[in-house]
Amino acid sequence: MVENGVSIEGAVYLPGLYSLSSVTTIGALLEASKGLTLDAFPARATLYRRNYEIESEARSVDLQNPSDLSIILRGGDRLYIPSSKDLLDFGQVSISGQVQSPGSYPFREGMRISDLLLLGDGLKVNANSSAITLYRMDLNSEGTTSNTTISLDENLVPSNNLLLEPDDYVVVRTKSGYQTIETVTLNGEVKNRGVYVLKDKNYSLYDLMKDAGGFLDEANLKGITVTRSIVQAETNQKALAAAATNNTSEAGIAGLLSGLSGDRVVIGIDGEKLMSSGGLDQKNNIILKEGDEVYVSKLDNTISVVGTVQQNSKQIYRNGLTVKQVINNSGGYGERPNRKNVYVVYQNGSIKKRGHFLDYVLIQNLSQELQ
Repeated sequence: MVENGVSIEGAVYLPGLYSLSSVTTIGALLEASKGLTLDAFPARATLYRRNYEIESEARSVDLQNPSDLSIILRGGDRLYIPSSKDLLDFGQVSISGQVQSPGSYPFREGMRISDLLLLGDGLKVNANSSAITLYRMDLNSEGTTSNTTISLDENLVPSNNLLLEPDDYVVVRTKSGYQTIETVTLNGEVKNRGVYVLKDKNYSLYDLMKDAGGFLDEANLKGITVTRSIVQAETNQKALAAAATNNTSEAGIAGLLSGLSGDRVVIGIDGEKLMSSGGLDQKNNIILKEGDEVYVSKLDNTISVVGTVQQNSKQIYRNGLTVKQVINNSGGYGERPNRKNVYVVYQNGSIKKRGHFLDYVLIQNLSQELQ
């Protein structure tokens, strides 16, 4: 603040800093700022005054009182004039559904549904212009609402352009039968990788593989995985809790791994059975969903052994190889192993507790069990 200046803020046409040499009273300051705006609240202005370089005094001013307009200003004074918008709550009106900018907007007297549609930046392409519903609280009853359905013509003019009231809520519905395009992605050892559209609600993994034109020579048909988002994260937490018991089931272990990967689950597919059955094998020919990620792995004849063993290792697979043998090849069990929780994760993501024909062996340590 300039020592020989005063300022005016709020509901005036030219707010800003003025010199005391040109304005010496509140009335003169108002005149220099070109007067009050239409929404000014003149009876509630405030004059802030500085003492020892600190704004420490606030004085209420009535700009309709001539004596207040004659108050002599001092250097550093600041006059604030509120607007009615600052002091009065007119309520809100809200719009949701298929509009470009859903939300709540300040209510103003005389607003109509067409005004609220404009504030919402108009309709989306999937909006049903014949199903716009206005909800209104009934103040004469205990918490009930009334609703009115309105339609728009080809020029987006409402059939009944009702006046709005505070707290009205408008919902624009979706066109009946409207569907967005849903996609899945396919990667790995296939001839045509990329994004594919779900052609209908029964579009299956077999359909996708046919559309992709088949597999490359090094594809491991037993190593197909489908990664899918799951709806509720708490499902994972229940699986983790179950997997912490000594008698963990295969389903519990699958839940454990899906929990470790966040809100996604990996589904193992036997592609040989899928393709040889022509898609009739329902166990492997799953119906695809929006966002699924399908991956066809490359043939790999190695086995990884990790966990509570003497030495994590990667070994060459051969027919007849057992879990016990690969553990021994890794130097045997490490300190405090949980021998009941030795399990095999195959290339396609499927899991079994102990067994043959393994790709990935995990050994849980008793001291690191998940709670």
